[in-house]
Amino acid sequence: MGSTIFEADDGRTAILKVHERAFDLILMDIRMIKVSGLEALEKIQNYNPAIPIIIMTAYASVETAVSALKKGGL
Repeated sequence: MGSTIFEADDGRTAILKVHERAFDLILMDIRMIKVSGLEALEKIQNYNPAIPIIIMTAYASVETAVSALKKGGL
């Protein structure tokens, strides 16, 4: 069984896509234009907390990691 991959170039687009269709998993960067990955994480988790969201970044800090975990990220 294959997988279908969708992409969003910013947090706002990611939020809109989650409202349009079901997703099994989301991989998201913290640094995104228009809406940050952390803000998108929070909005997506509020809309559908069943979607696992893995947050990644090349600019990590303990503060952002803790914030992502508190908002439901993996």
